[in-house]
Amino acid sequence: MQNFNDYNRSERSRGILLFAFNTNIDYCRIAINCAKLAKKFLKLPVSIVTDTPIDSTEFDHMIIRDRGPDNYREKGQLWRNTDRYCAYELSPYSETIRS
Repeated sequence: MQNFNDYNRSERSRGILLFAFNTNIDYCRIAINCAKLAKKFLKLPVSIVTDTPIDSTEFDHMIIRDRGPDNYREKGQLWRNTDRYCAYELSPYSETIRS
């Protein structure tokens, strides 16, 4: 089990962790808009896990990961969801809302 007082987490910090791996849908643009709204209404820092650096000031942390294999198709839509199970290990916060 992961120790939540890890060296990369601020003690008792709270934040939001978003995942965005582009397919034919621009999930990175959606994540930028989500981060803007989260900061405005929830007043929490927002971090992102992605496979490509994003040119945006909306994110407090950017975690670059290989996107891994395509793991879901429905009605012709490609969706990459491989790292979500690692959300709490990847998060820089001790308390995380993930999306």
